[in-house]
Amino acid sequence: MKRKFALMPAFLALGLLAGCSNNDLPLGMSSTKEVYGFQAMTAVNLLSMDSSSASILARRSSMTQNEEEKQEILHYLEFSSKLLNGDNPFMMEESVSDKTEYEKKTIITVKDLQNNNLEYVMYYNEVLEKDDDHDEQEFNINGIIIFDNVSYEIRGERESENDEHEISLTAKLSDTHFVTVEQESENGEIEYQYSVRKNGKTSSFSVEIEDKRYGQEITIQKEENNKEKEYIYRLKNSSLIEVTVKENDRVINSYEIEVTYENNTPIYSFK
Repeated sequence: MKRKFALMPAFLALGLLAGCSNNDLPLGMSSTKEVYGFQAMTAVNLLSMDSSSASILARRSSMTQNEEEKQEILHYLEFSSKLLNGDNPFMMEESVSDKTEYEKKTIITVKDLQNNNLEYVMYYNEVLEKDDDHDEQEFNINGIIIFDNVSYEIRGERESENDEHEISLTAKLSDTHFVTVEQESENGEIEYQYSVRKNGKTSSFSVEIEDKRYGQEITIQKEENNKEKEYIYRLKNSSLIEVTVKENDRVINSYEIEVTYENNTPIYSFK
């Protein structure tokens, strides 16, 4: 039996977890499964990104000023672009697992800026490891997620105690290339952190998704030279993205990026 539902923006899905005991969790929304799917899908997006594409796109944009900042914008734009399209950019479909080693199967569909469907298939098991009179519960998650014919291992855990909830999930391409996503909720406040390990280096940033009147807004936040840097992405239309850069909560730059395509490959140009 299949079941479809729209995956709400991450801050809403995670918000359902805050302030609720596991008995009160609105299972009709399947919010925990939404969180698993969102974390796995976005982790795979980071793993599958071509590290050279940002520099290639930057050269095509003929940048002369703020080149390092623009390189960073393009890097995170590859990640953010899959989250900007439409009011419900994700759809999730639960299905009967066709792999005997995994109990659950979820198909995640994301639309890119050209409205093409990108499909991720996740197989996983969720095992209850600890249950303390329903006040404290711990689950282990293990499985795989398949995207573009590449299989990624996923491992994670979920802990719930009263009104505090933590979900950590790692998607791994190899022992030297993996992404860990951690979500914590306490008293209605949500933190969503990404840690990327590649070629012996680790980079970290946080992501916030807000549903604004004009559509989705994606904020990438990171620490840089003891300063808090934010890159805020908004989709003005299918071919134009607006980016605001903040430093220590002060706007320092704004850009518009035009999106064109060559052989279905997006090309980003600063206007």
